[in-house]
Amino acid sequence: MPQGAGNWTWGTTNHFPQSGHILGDGDGPVGRAGAGPREELVNPGAGECGIFGQAAPFEERTPGRRMTDHRSDRELAELVVAHGDEGAFRVLYRRHSPAVYQFVLRLVGGDVAEAEDITQETWLRAARALEKFRWESALSSWISGIALNRVRELARKKKRSLVEVGGEWEMPVAPPDAGTRIDLERALELLPPGFRTVLVLHDVEGFTHQEIGNQLGINDGTSKSQLHGARKAMRRLLNVGLETA
Repeated sequence: MPQGAGNWTWGTTNHFPQSGHILGDGDGPVGRAGAGPREELVNPGAGECGIFGQAAPFEERTPGRRMTDHRSDRELAELVVAHGDEGAFRVLYRRHSPAVYQFVLRLVGGDVAEAEDITQETWLRAARALEKFRWESALSSWISGIALNRVRELARKKKRSLVEVGGEWEMPVAPPDAGTRIDLERALELLPPGFRTVLVLHDVEGFTHQEIGNQLGINDGTSKSQLHGARKAMRRLLNVGLETA
């Protein structure tokens, strides 16, 4: 992952919200609280049919056993497209879901339920469209694009803007305990959507201003202006604890 201004180091975390709807990242039974996006997409249960109309292989249905696969994304995708191989799809899901989920969670300002729903819908769409993917970019970039489109759709539906700041941005209320510093992810959540979206796309995901403009329907100048404002706001938020100490 790229590093943003101010030496902020961004990365994908394996720490997900603790929820009964979340797939554990260990070897326990599917469905228990743990780290990872929802599993029901590719975990229909033993003996039941999955999204490809067939049951998952025995070793994939057996609690406590997980598939270790070092094949490339393309090799796995070809198995999915050619044979409806749910085990191969499961590997892709486990491989890329943490990054997709974190990307979406940042875009929606830390709304866990919405991020889970969008991640789930993203993978359903990816499964349906996989045979049309031409490998002109990395699979992870393609899936992130699907996720971003879904975020934009929901924003339009809820009449929320991903690019507006809403006038002059004001510093939110300082942390309740003097000297308490806001962490990086919390500071990101506090940004107005216009700042947050461009910062995530540019500094975290590595999009160029031209690519951001194409994705969001804004010009390069607007993207650069939003990024400048976002970085300035982040510095203020990350220093708030020092200022009140």
